[in-house]
Amino acid sequence: MNIIINYIIICILYFFLIFLLTPIVDHLFKPLDKEKNNTEILIELLIQLISVIGIWYLIERIIIYTLKYKLGVKDNVFINVSSNVIIGVIYINLQTNLIEKLNYITLEHPYRFQTYN
Repeated sequence: MNIIINYIIICILYFFLIFLLTPIVDHLFKPLDKEKNNTEILIELLIQLISVIGIWYLIERIIIYTLKYKLGVKDNVFINVSSNVIIGVIYINLQTNLIEKLNYITLEHPYRFQTYN
């Protein structure tokens, strides 16, 4: 019973920490500016993607390691699966600037409508 309570505590703490940190990461980057040229938008998108992935890795390693150590949890499978689900759903869905840029590049960007010989 104590193990289950520790798992629940880790999931809840991790959820709230990710929920608090995600808007900070999102506001590190500017919203989409369609007036920029195509190369600038693509470079900005790549930098943002690399940064989000790097911050994701750091958040996961630091927070999960700390929570596991403090609560004495040994089961890595449950922690890895639950942390990946939480960070995948919360962290990525709250990256509104990134999602807007990805939608622009994949759906509205002029490159999409060019014809190639």
